[in-house]
This record gives sequence, structure tokens and C-alpha cells, in this order.
Amino acid sequence: MNIIKPISIISFSTLISACATHALFGNSTTETNTKTSIALQDQIVAIGHTSKPVKGFENALVLVGKQHSFFVQPNNDANNPSYLFQRIFTEIDLKSVYLAPSLGHNTTTQINTHQNNHIILELNEKIQNNRSVPYDASLYFIKASKDVSKNEKNQLLSLGFQCQTALEDYPQQTVCSREINTEITLASKVQNANSLPYKLKQPIDIQYKVTSTSKDYSRQFFKVLTPVTVAFDIVTFPIQGGIFLIGAMLGSPGGL
Repeated sequence: MNIIKPISIISFSTLISACATHALFGNSTTETNTKTSIALQDQIVAIGHTSKPVKGFENALVLVGKQHSFFVQPNNDANNPSYLFQRIFTEIDLKSVYLAPSLGHNTTTQINTHQNNHIILELNEKIQNNRSVPYDASLYFIKASKDVSKNEKNQLLSLGFQCQTALEDYPQQTVCSREINTEITLASKVQNANSLPYKLKQPIDIQYKVTSTSKDYSRQFFKVLTPVTVAFDIVTFPIQGGIFLIGAMLGSPGGL
């Protein structure tokens, strides 16, 4: 008769337990669980600037949300000076200006083929100690070429816009675009949100998307997700936003 020694039974049990643990949890020294979540979302209903300067955000563009507001500031470098929005506010026809996500260089193709009407702010561990989130946006100036004066075009060029006329798809339009590298800061809701003279024809969705290995991302990104608490009113602009509105303004290729 074969007798199984107690130590052999113990060793076998230990082996089974170790295998089960590995199957459940994997190798904790090499595997991580990265998860993407929507930490905050809102809808932008208007665009403007503060009626009085807010310290630290004197030159900011303001996106008015239903629940919060969002200060948008240029990066303050050679291509994106801090005063850029202030010059745009005062020097060009804002009824012809559209705000959209950055579309890169092939503008016409992007407008014709994309219906992008949202802003997604990516939060990752590189910016967990920041107050603001980097975001690349584009401004478009679109107007019938016959209504664009030489002085107006020169003004746009001085602001860093690149202008095209007699485009194959839109031969009667002048289309100028400028990419702006910005930072967006979450802030409290504007005080006069219910009495704004200019609103977007179609709201823009905005989302803070977190990619993190931490379950407690609200603590990890505490600075970014905590609104700057400040009481202010806003002066809105007739600026519109989103590719939907740009496409609608231009009409079908060859139109207008």
C-alpha cells in the first residue's frame, strides 16, 4: 500500500492555491488596470468674455456651460500670445467667426467629411498636478469673398490666420483659419447665464475624459476637476461653434 505523506499533501495544496491566486489577480508586479472614465461633462451654450477682468484670466475666452464655465487661454508663447483673443474680439467681424476643434491643415476636406461638435479634454497622469488642461482649437473666419475688404484680410493675416479664396468646393467664399494652442480651466457658472443676448445655435458637448490606473481619480485630478470659484458676468459674442455650423454656413460644395 502506498502511503501519501502529509508534507506532500500540504505542498500540493499550496501549489493549487498559488495557481488560483495567479489566475484571479495576475502578476501584480507587471500588470496594471488602466481605465477610461468620463469625470465631468457639460454643454456649452454661449461664448464670450468676462464683463470685468478676473485675476489670472484677464485675456480668456469664456465658454458658458449649463453647469459650469470654462476659461480658455492661449499658451502664451510665440505663436499663441496671451493677448490673442483680446485682439480677435476687437479687430475682426465676430459674426463671421466659428470655434471648432483643431482640424489640422486639410480644412476643406475635414469640414466636408466630419460632423464634430464636441470638446474632449484628456486627463492623464502627466497633468494630474495641473489646474488647466491642454486643448488645441481652431478659429475660422468664413465670409462671402465679395464682402471681405483688403483691410479686413490684412487684419486677419496679422492675427496669424491663413486665408484661402476661390476654393474648388466653395468658390465664392473666403475661408480663413487659425489653430490656437490653449489651456482650459474649469470655473463656476456665470451669474447672468439666463440673460445672454447671443447663444450658440447648437450647443457643444464638453467632456473631461480620465485615463488612469487609480480608482480614486477624483482625488488624483483634484486640481483640474475643482472649479475656480469666482463670481462674474459674461458679455457674449455672436461667435458660433462646431463643424455642423461651419458646414451649414458654407452650404453644399459649390453653394452660395
